[in-house]
Amino acid sequence: MEKNKTILIVEDVSDICDLYKALIEKNFEGCKVVTYTNAEEGLKSIYRNGFDIAIIDLKLNDKDLDGTKLVRTCVSLGKPVIICTGTGFINKLDFYLENGSMKNVKYIQKTLKLDKLIDAVKDFLHKEKIDFLMAH
Repeated sequence: MEKNKTILIVEDVSDICDLYKALIEKNFEGCKVVTYTNAEEGLKSIYRNGFDIAIIDLKLNDKDLDGTKLVRTCVSLGKPVIICTGTGFINKLDFYLENGSMKNVKYIQKTLKLDKLIDAVKDFLHKEKIDFLMAH
């Protein structure tokens, strides 16, 4: 069910962005991975291009735009989001996470074990498969 799925990655550290991309491509054959190291380009892509899952860093090196705007935009479009960020920054979204308005959001600390990122992607891909089967 992974084939023809698009994973959007917005991460300002290019080495981490490349690592996430390689990890997704290795573990989910047939997935298309689109990466951006710039918040503004990532936001444009959210509106312009279709994607199935977004992986977003909250603290992006853009003085006018941070990852919280990207996460909120994805959530408003009904798209699942995996937040990969450093400790402490998640509190900007705590209210939404606690009140269930971001039920399609998973949070992983950036000092993550890479298998946690793979598990989060699997969870969303599996959920999408179940949702598809239940709709038909």
